[in-house]
Amino acid sequence: DAYPPFEIDPEYPVAVHVEKPATPSKGWAVAGIFFLRFVVLIPHFVVLAFVGIAGVLAVWFGYIVVLFTGSLPVGIQDFAAGTMQWSLRVTAFAMGLTDDYPPFSLQVTPAA
Repeated sequence: DAYPPFEIDPEYPVAVHVEKPATPSKGWAVAGIFFLRFVVLIPHFVVLAFVGIAGVLAVWFGYIVVLFTGSLPVGIQDFAAGTMQWSLRVTAFAMGLTDDYPPFSLQVTPAA
């Protein structure tokens, strides 16, 4: 694996695409002004704290597995990817990039 660069390179293979809502919700916009988006995300923050701890432990265990087998099990990869995607969905909602309330899911969404 190549170490990720420290500069913005359009050729680097990571890209994030967020679809702009056709009709943005004015209600969520007002909620964002008064930080209500963060209030409705409290359950996500609590659950993600525990899932994040489990993710760190799973990845640490994965390092040991890779040391002896040479490959990372698919379950650990999916758990880590699901945790990151869930966290990014919550962050996107909190920042107003989407009006879709994030699901409580570790399901990995394939890249487009």
